[in-house]
Order: sequence, then C-alpha cells, then structure tokens
Amino acid sequence: MKILICDDDYKILEYCKHEINKRTKNIHSLVFTTNKNDFINIINNEAFDLLIMDICLNNASGIDLAFFAKQKFPNIEIIFITGFEKVVENIFIKVHPFAYVRKPLNINLLCSHIDNIDVIQDDKQIKFFSIQNKNTTAKIPFNEITYVESYKRKILIHTVNGIFQFYDKIDNVIPKFPNYFVHCHKSYLINLYYINGAIVNNRFTLINECEIPISRSKLIETTKAYLEFQVGRINE
Repeated sequence: MKILICDDDYKILEYCKHEINKRTKNIHSLVFTTNKNDFINIINNEAFDLLIMDICLNNASGIDLAFFAKQKFPNIEIIFITGFEKVVENIFIKVHPFAYVRKPLNINLLCSHIDNIDVIQDDKQIKFFSIQNKNTTAKIPFNEITYVESYKRKILIHTVNGIFQFYDKIDNVIPKFPNYFVHCHKSYLINLYYINGAIVNNRFTLINECEIPISRSKLIETTKAYLEFQVGRINE
C-alpha cells in the first residue's frame, strides 16, 4: 500500500511514520508533506492507495485538497485527522472519506483503519495490465487506467499519467480487464470509476472532461452496468 500523509505538524508526521511502519503490514511507501503546493505536486506525479489528511492546514483546506486527490484518483481512500470537531461534518459534503480520527491522535484507531483498507483493497484484487514489448514488460495498475481505445491496428491505454500503446485487437484485450471496465463502444473500454456524472447524449464524461461515446447497440447494457456500479459503490 502506498500512503500519503499531509499535516502541517512535523511531530505528528514523525509519529505516524514510526507507528504505521511498526504496526501495519504491506506498506510499500510512506510519503509526507506539510503544505498545499508540495501536496499538489506530489499528487500530480504519483498515485496513492491511501491519503491521511489533516482537515485544517495553514492557509489551506484539507477537504479541498482531498477532493483534488479524489478527482485525480477516484480509487484513493481517505482518512481525515483533526482536532476541530466542529468541521467534521463538512468532510461529507465534497468528499466521502473512509473514516476520520480525532486529535490528539488515536494511533491504534488509525492503524486499525489502515489495516481494514488493506483488506478491502486486497479483496478488490487490484492488479496490473501487462504490455510485452520486445524484451521489456510494462505493468500498468488497473486503477490508473481511465479508458482503453482501439485506433486503427493499435490499442491505446489511457492512464492518469500518460498513454501506452501496442498492436492488438480490443476483443483480445477486454477479457483481461476487471468488471468495472465496460465495453461501451466498439472502440472503447471505459473505467467506471473515472466517470463524472450521468450518461448525456449517449456519452460518458470523465473527470478529466474527456468524452467517450456509447454506441446505440451497447446503450442498454452499458446503462445497466453503470447503474449497478453506482449502487455497488453506495453499498461499499
């Protein structure tokens, strides 16, 4: 699990670093930041599984920053930490966090939440799509892929960090993807986690404002899959 912790209190960051490494398993990396600019730069360049965010930073809203991270990486889990209980109700307006932990920090509760998130993510079986190119293999996490496009004789894998391409047919690629990818058009396979809003004019709009068409022949099954997906997310 890759964790990003944002808090303007260095003592809390050091405490979290020590205790999380000691108490939890499957931690691949812990990254820390104390301010808005560094946070945005980190999120723009790297994907994380979990964000632990202080609600009130100096000159910045932790809720707004968490919302920014959620737009870029819809699968990221969020745990808010705060010493101001009056603002806790605001976290559910823009962001739906996994949990929140009060300050002074209850490290046992925080690590328990981290362990629960690890179990959930393991159950979801977040894996990679592999592209073999000559003597190298590129492994792309499914949760970073926004959509797959068939163009001429190539497959274009669109991700949050760029585009990968190789020669193949989309029908050969589809079986390798999880069920939250929907074949909405003969040339497109879309990750439902990255959809922003409902279907409009037979099109999906992604959170990056890219529009993906839905063919008439696939409209009914695509709509059904999308609605079932949304219901499933509510019940998660």
